[in-house]
Amino acid sequence: MSIKHEVSSTTKVYTPEDVAKHSTENDCWVIFRDMVLDLTPWIERHPGGKLPILRLAGIDATDEIVAIHGDRVVDMMIPKFVIGKVSGQIIPPHVQEFRELMQEIVHDPKWMDTDVNYYIKKIPIILSFFILSAILYLGFESVLIHCLAGVFLGLFWQQCLLIGHDAGHAGITHNTDKDLMIGWLVGTFLNGFSIAWWKKNHNAHHIATNSIEHDPDIQHLPFIAISEKFLNNVYSTYYERCLKFDKLSSFLITIQHITFFPTFALARVFVHVQGILCLLNFNENIPKRWIELFGFFLYFVWYFSFVFIIGGYFGRTGLSQGLFMLVSHLTVGIIHLQISLNHFASPTHSDGDELGPRGGKDFLSAQLYGTCDIYSPTYLDWFHGGLQFQVEHHLCPRMPRHNLRKFIPYIQKLAKKHDLPHITRTFFDAVSQVQDTLGKVAVTAEKMKKTVKISQFFTAELSWILFFCLSVFLKKKSSTKSDEK
Repeated sequence: MSIKHEVSSTTKVYTPEDVAKHSTENDCWVIFRDMVLDLTPWIERHPGGKLPILRLAGIDATDEIVAIHGDRVVDMMIPKFVIGKVSGQIIPPHVQEFRELMQEIVHDPKWMDTDVNYYIKKIPIILSFFILSAILYLGFESVLIHCLAGVFLGLFWQQCLLIGHDAGHAGITHNTDKDLMIGWLVGTFLNGFSIAWWKKNHNAHHIATNSIEHDPDIQHLPFIAISEKFLNNVYSTYYERCLKFDKLSSFLITIQHITFFPTFALARVFVHVQGILCLLNFNENIPKRWIELFGFFLYFVWYFSFVFIIGGYFGRTGLSQGLFMLVSHLTVGIIHLQISLNHFASPTHSDGDELGPRGGKDFLSAQLYGTCDIYSPTYLDWFHGGLQFQVEHHLCPRMPRHNLRKFIPYIQKLAKKHDLPHITRTFFDAVSQVQDTLGKVAVTAEKMKKTVKISQFFTAELSWILFFCLSVFLKKKSSTKSDEK
């Protein structure tokens, strides 16, 4: 990190304990290397949303800042917020070694320079999925072939979203504006995904990985709960509301290990809704809001025109149209499965654990404990799109995906040296682990439901008994008064 700002010898000195006292939205300090920053005036203007900053308030945010931002951003922005330097900070050996590794990585063109040709070569492959989908849907009469057409459309969407993921991290050109435009094309126009919503959601996920209260990527009530802690009405700082474990949640969570896969067919619909709601929230600072809204409009125009108007012209009936849409949504749901496999079976942490931010761990340890890699042969790298190397991606989000596989041995060596986990599962092993996790929470939810029913039963019975006793008592009292008369 080539930050040009030098901390003056006359600058005020703070201890980590001093910084920890400033951890609110109205008073937010963080540590960056040997500097203390006051980010309070920047919170509302931060392009990645305020939650990532608040999650790091009062602690050492060096590794997150290095991971998420490039040199240009750091050199330009950090000096504006320096209020002093930190003294007495103890940096664990594995953290120091990781920082030295990252300094070497982020300044080495071999690791960080993007390869635009890598993406140009993908364009004909991705377009072929859409062309095949159109040919099969419009050129054949078989309903089964129309379902196959849905598979190819789903793969087209999935591959576009993988490029959108890279663009969201400025990992294609390393130019934020250019990558944003690529994101609008493959994300908003071709997929109906809001890049602004994705950045807000994804930044929170990267900073607060597997946090019960802060990570939106594991907050899926009423459909899914990956921890029993979600059965106790959790407050989400991302959604700014309580995620209630109500009757609907109680029912759906008890069968979540069965409905897990079908749920991903609906995930795309919910992402459409979340994106539109985000863009229509005018209290949020969203750059180029109207461009994204127009992109959404164009997406729904071309998609529904293709399915119904053009499809109808070629004689597609309601059954073919419905199955085509259903299968395409089921297929693109694979990307939501890919994302969940890396985290759903990993340990979660909660503010209630009293361990502090990151579950009491440093950035490196938090990512290694809350994330796993998915083993895949090189010939399937196109399908996973870098998501299979989730540990490495979380530690260096701006690294181009085609370099992530080469980064694995470095992280494995570091983890092994310091007795930290680096978990790699096969695809089907990860699915099994997630199913097991969901099944355990489902059993607990079922027990809670039965306990509530039993409690309600005895409460009702007790109420009737008390009512009966009171009635008898009042009746006897009334008859006694009558006898006295």
